[in-house]
Amino acid sequence: MIEGAQEGELATQVFGTDQWLEFVGHLHPLVLHMPIGLLAASLLLEFVSLFSRGTIPARRVVHAAFGLSAVVAAVTGWLLADTGGYGSSLVDEHRNLAIVAAVLGVIVALVDLFGRDGTAAFARRLALFACAATLTLAGHSGGMITHGRTFLSAVAPPELAPWLGEEPKERRRKRAVLPPTSSEPESLEPAPERTPEETPEETAAPAPSPEVSDVAILVEAFRARCFECHQEDKVKGDLRLDVVSGWPDQLDLESPEDSEMLYRVLLPRDDADAMPPKGDALDPGAIDALRRWIESGAPMDELERQLSGASEDEQQAAADLDDVRAMTGARIASIAADLGLPSASRRLDVSWRHVDVAPDATRLAALGPVASRVVDLDLAGRSNAAAALAGLPPMEVLERLHLERTDVDSEAVEAVCRAAPALRYVNVHSTEVCGAALEPLAELEHLERLVLFDTRVTADEVDSFEASRPGVRATLGAALMDGSAFGSDQPRRILAADPDEGRVALLREIAIGKPEVLWERPIEGLDAMEWRGDTSGGHGRVLLAEGDGPAVVVDTATDTVVETLDAFEDDGTAPVARATLASGHRVEARPCQAPDDPQLVEVQPDGDIEWAFHDPKRFRGDGARFILLDGDDVLSLRRQR
Repeated sequence: MIEGAQEGELATQVFGTDQWLEFVGHLHPLVLHMPIGLLAASLLLEFVSLFSRGTIPARRVVHAAFGLSAVVAAVTGWLLADTGGYGSSLVDEHRNLAIVAAVLGVIVALVDLFGRDGTAAFARRLALFACAATLTLAGHSGGMITHGRTFLSAVAPPELAPWLGEEPKERRRKRAVLPPTSSEPESLEPAPERTPEETPEETAAPAPSPEVSDVAILVEAFRARCFECHQEDKVKGDLRLDVVSGWPDQLDLESPEDSEMLYRVLLPRDDADAMPPKGDALDPGAIDALRRWIESGAPMDELERQLSGASEDEQQAAADLDDVRAMTGARIASIAADLGLPSASRRLDVSWRHVDVAPDATRLAALGPVASRVVDLDLAGRSNAAAALAGLPPMEVLERLHLERTDVDSEAVEAVCRAAPALRYVNVHSTEVCGAALEPLAELEHLERLVLFDTRVTADEVDSFEASRPGVRATLGAALMDGSAFGSDQPRRILAADPDEGRVALLREIAIGKPEVLWERPIEGLDAMEWRGDTSGGHGRVLLAEGDGPAVVVDTATDTVVETLDAFEDDGTAPVARATLASGHRVEARPCQAPDDPQLVEVQPDGDIEWAFHDPKRFRGDGARFILLDGDDVLSLRRQR
């Protein structure tokens, strides 16, 4: 008996007010048709009562029932919008129209119940017809929410389509390419035969149609089968597929077959988790296109163009960029700050890091068509970088150059300085660069940061360089893994935690904005996180307070708990969304609206971004916390929800 009582009590606690509201909201599809039927009956009885007063009592009952059912439908619809994953301007429009219809329905019932003169009858009929018009509009917007904005306009006559919703993009494109029709009737006489000499060359054979890309195939299939439930007006499972920001969380680039999106569309049709949940499975061609796209690294540029319906000029610019990608073998992506600009105007990040193709002089020369847009060039870790740089085209806007852990020497650096006079950041750590490279580097007018550790450059040479260029920060220091504690001139570290993802990690930059993981640990919730000082080799001690348990101090070098604090008290320094470094630069923890958006940025007083940190795989939640360790600066930041 006690066990049963406990189970019943637990069930009551679990199914609380929020669950009841959600349940009532999901009754909306059951009750919304009642006021529609009663409205038809109200209009009929209103007309009949003009000729037969004996129908007045029935009319009043039906009007009252209509007003009550309209209120019930509006209330359940309101709750469904708040708890069912809906949210957009269309949902707001539908909700407002439903409220107006419910209010008018109540007015009709009250006027019919208490009004007895001719003025009341006129007001009642006016309110009833206004209610009918409003309910019709509400029903149309509700249909677009459920079936998509084009469910009616897609099959409507061309003259009515613009008034019934958005016209499908495919339909607009087809109309745009229809050839003009002649008003003259075609001749019934056969056309005269032409000799080969008389046959125009361009009519000898039709031009082959361009190959459709994998992204175009899968977006077309998803738009037809998936957008109905995963778009602005209906966000089932908190997932939107009509915008590019909804896709990365569904992908696993390291193991494409484990991608949630691919897994769901491959499930048997009788599986409760299969997608799409209704109708036939996704077309095999679309599934193959999805698999190939993920295996290729899931480039987001073309996906964004397809989702947004880019213009022909933008699509041509994107196609040209794809050609450059094919010729270079590099990863080429638009920088996050330019994603809102036309494709041809976006600045580019070009990298041969973690790609299978080795750069050479020919591949770098192939960057020529986009060289005027490249702001970040990365050849880190490539043993043949020196020979490849011989083909580097002039890059007037290149700002960041990564040559760390390559075979470059001072001569290669000098050649790069001539080709890229706008450089602001150069990283050549762990190379054969010597003091001779400092002379051409000193001539770079915009240079701000120079990373030189593990090179042949001496401390005296760096001192002389900094004296001649006081605005440049040169990092020499010791080797990364020599076991010593970090000094003020060492690379930054980021201690970051994401309760939603259930992990905390300590990362160290091996290049600016490109960190490696020193330590990682699973967590369950997070009440507090503090940095308790360095140990050696970049490691340190971290205080973590998780949920109701005691706070612990963990040594990141060994991942062991070295201290347990049963009576831990927060020091009162709550993490903030932005803080200031000793240099005067501002560091911000930003929300990620797009897949490539940085999570931390360092902003100069003039507004230029000096540095950015991006690790979406580990720290993508809105409640992620960060501690930035930069010399004597220890900044505790938290992303705002």
